[in-house]
Amino acid sequence: MQFQTARSIVSNPLFFHGLALFIVSSYCSYAFLLANYHKVFMAGAGVTILFIMHDILFLKKNQALHADRNIFISTALLALPLIGTLPGYVYHKGAYSYMFTFELSNYLILLLWAWYFMRLANNEHDINVFISITAGTIIFVSTIAFLEKSGLYPLPASFTMADRVKSTFGNPNYFAGFLDLLLPIFFALAFTGKNVEGPGGKKIFHFIFSRERILYLMASTAGCAALIMTKTRGAYLGLFTGLLLMALLTAIFFMEIKRKKLILSIIGAICFIVMLSALSLFLFHDFFEKSRFDVFFNFRGISWQSRFVGWGTAMKAIMSSPLLGYGPGSSYNLFFSFVDPASRLYYPDRDLTHVHSEFLEYFQEGGIFGMALFFCFWGYIFFMCLRIIKNSSLSPFLRRLSLGILSGFAAYHVEGLFDVAPRMMVVRLPLFSLLAMVFVIKKISASDNNKPAPWPLKKRLLAVTLPGLVLVTAIWAMYLPLAISNRAFVDIGNSAVPLNSKIIQLEKLRDTNPNIYLLSTLGNIEASFKRKDELKKTMDAIDLLVPGYLHTDFHRALYAGLAGDDPEALKLAVRYQEKDLYFMPCIEFLSRLAAKYDTRELFKRELELLFHRFIVPNVQLNISSPEGIFFMVKKDSIPLSITEKNSDLYILMGDDFFERIFSLAKKAAMADSIAKSDIRAFIDYTDKAMAAIPYFQIKFREDVSYAVRNDAVKYLKNYIILDNRKFLAVKKTEKYFDNAMNLAPDLETRKSLSKKRGEALLEIEKKFQPFMENAVSNLSRHTFWRDYLAKRRLALDIIDGLLSLAIPGIDVNEIVDVR
Repeated sequence: MQFQTARSIVSNPLFFHGLALFIVSSYCSYAFLLANYHKVFMAGAGVTILFIMHDILFLKKNQALHADRNIFISTALLALPLIGTLPGYVYHKGAYSYMFTFELSNYLILLLWAWYFMRLANNEHDINVFISITAGTIIFVSTIAFLEKSGLYPLPASFTMADRVKSTFGNPNYFAGFLDLLLPIFFALAFTGKNVEGPGGKKIFHFIFSRERILYLMASTAGCAALIMTKTRGAYLGLFTGLLLMALLTAIFFMEIKRKKLILSIIGAICFIVMLSALSLFLFHDFFEKSRFDVFFNFRGISWQSRFVGWGTAMKAIMSSPLLGYGPGSSYNLFFSFVDPASRLYYPDRDLTHVHSEFLEYFQEGGIFGMALFFCFWGYIFFMCLRIIKNSSLSPFLRRLSLGILSGFAAYHVEGLFDVAPRMMVVRLPLFSLLAMVFVIKKISASDNNKPAPWPLKKRLLAVTLPGLVLVTAIWAMYLPLAISNRAFVDIGNSAVPLNSKIIQLEKLRDTNPNIYLLSTLGNIEASFKRKDELKKTMDAIDLLVPGYLHTDFHRALYAGLAGDDPEALKLAVRYQEKDLYFMPCIEFLSRLAAKYDTRELFKRELELLFHRFIVPNVQLNISSPEGIFFMVKKDSIPLSITEKNSDLYILMGDDFFERIFSLAKKAAMADSIAKSDIRAFIDYTDKAMAAIPYFQIKFREDVSYAVRNDAVKYLKNYIILDNRKFLAVKKTEKYFDNAMNLAPDLETRKSLSKKRGEALLEIEKKFQPFMENAVSNLSRHTFWRDYLAKRRLALDIIDGLLSLAIPGIDVNEIVDVR
């Protein structure tokens, strides 16, 4: 391929496709609340312009349309994954598909995008224009990522050096998914060469360097560096799989027999090294403790648990409707219907989690019928790519390009096993570009260089322009209400008006153009401000969109309590807790009702759930489920004892201690406030009770002498004093800035305060860390330090948890002030 001149690029029919992909990928905004929604808006604008350019303005320019039936067939094939989910939507009457219109508008945008791509691309020069612009896009967004990492990110959304770069994509995983899909193409095109005759007639392989290949090399190098900075493990695995497949196919279809054996040997060696590395991660897990790679074998960590919760929920949904699924966009609703009630123990932020698997999400939507179409579609695409790669009559460019596309598809699907990024517009837009490209290459390979006859005007209007107008209108009719609602929601949140005025504006928006994000936020605000009449309206609006969404059912219990109907409030709260056992506000609410009506058994139940909530998530304690925790209240002179036996934990609470907690809870239930002296007395009593429990005391190694133990005790006392001071300093700093941010008149002031808050917390860390590290260094050598830290964290959580159970809704800042 010859490098394209600027004029030939701009005049090429695929120039606008490349430009539109660049614009969608290179700018991020939260104008519509979420970055992906803005990307959808820009992609929709892109296909609308394509429609106007090629199916409206052609009337003035009298452009001829050379379209054959293969383009219609190819577009129909691209619609198969969507078609596979529609029977489930019809069968369930759309009851689970709140996001149906959004998903449908997205898919129609992608179909129109691919339709125009296939119509406009006629030869490999057209394809090369799009590929060249895409290479420039990768270089641009990767440059932004480097600036972001260095702290020079030019967009105002970033204030500090990023740990995981997101560039212009709003999310590191979205950025990684974009790179994962496209990088194999540029590897395939950059690292090409030919055999030349060397000394003695021996053939030597030489890389071919040209301006075009230098561009591809820059894109692949910059993109790889940016992908590493995203720290997205699923994308790493995806790219590795794609490149491995590329090497294998290169050896099979592009290499001589001698080199084929060499390449296959190298592939085998790489696989061996990867397996050895995985084994090392497993055997020497502690060494990688602070790395993002330690999660590969830390199945109790957040990274795996967030996926296990989503996967488990998806599997329950699939089993409930295995044949047809529930329809497109249904996973949003299905999460709240099928999520494990105990899942908050393993993933505290489980209020809404994506499935984190494209396959499982699609299985939910389409069932067995949809998955059959899904695999048939992708099987056909892979088969077609292989046929193109094997076709030696095609140009090397098209064959290598198809090799890269196939490898990109493999990377996309491997990442899709673990991530939600493949569902986002920034990934699906290039995905449908590559799918369309495959059909174009197939058309080129089968072409006899005879264009079909131009269509008459009437035929074109009826078969192309009118359907295009219907689709474009449908896209905006489905997407704009959500976009307008989200935009208004964002504007209200950013406005410099008092909170009371914002609440009134949000309630007006709720009544005119609601969306689930608005309603969820508004419900939480109304519950905290006890606006019971408005809260009921908000809950009813939520139930119309997503029944059982988030904490709506708990808010109904709060509403009943605000209305003075405690029996109904108790019934609703207990019913909600059956769906979300470890939701702390519900535990506090029920404990308050239990204290108010002197119901000790219910209070004991909430107390037991409280212990579960703090113990199970602490991965260092090796208690992996609540079934391994045994809680009992009985007559005993010891306030609290905790004993570990055979990986089980036995918690015995003396009835005097229980009555102390229960009496404080009753006092709090009957009064508007509790005296600080009562809070201080309770904290002091609980502190002493915890300190006396052997389970929480530090354990020395066997070979440590008596003198060293005495020194270690001094270091431990010093560490605890410093840790308490640091804790208080952090909480007071957070309190100061939180109050200041609540009173900030505008968004820019809040951003500035947020930056100063981070800097202040960093200064506290710098102030205490050197002195604490000295103590930790000594204690780590002579004690089981990590085990002690885990139990100390648990002891502090229990103290604060018991206080919050006794005095529901207590502000943590009040605790700080007392301490």
